[in-house]
Amino acid sequence: LRREGSPMSFESDLERFARRVGKSLDETCRGITIKWFSGTIMSTPVDTGRLRGNWQASQESPTSGTTADVDKGGGATIAKAVRKIGGAGSVNYLVNNLDYAEKIEFGGSSQAPRGMVRINHARILRIVKQVAAENQV
Repeated sequence: LRREGSPMSFESDLERFARRVGKSLDETCRGITIKWFSGTIMSTPVDTGRLRGNWQASQESPTSGTTADVDKGGGATIAKAVRKIGGAGSVNYLVNNLDYAEKIEFGGSSQAPRGMVRINHARILRIVKQVAAENQV
């Protein structure tokens, strides 16, 4: 902030600073959610790709229903999720409504014995620190 000048100059500096911090906070929140959701999607075991392709992101309320999407690589599902994720102040959801998703989460797959969501939730503190460092003002 400038020390010189009129109160108007100081006010302008504060407004610019607030915009920078707001953008950084928004980017940080989005970045954390993107990394968390992407990690969950990529931790999903792949057989046909249907389980991975059925992750659905939304804001404010969880999505119901399933999709016919098949995504062995995960990239298309992540791209769709990224478009739906909001930043600071948003409530973001990632759901998989396939009837066997819960079974897989709780040990029903040798490919993901510790789950998909739980393992990435355990990483959240590391993700928060990493993304916050990347988005410092």
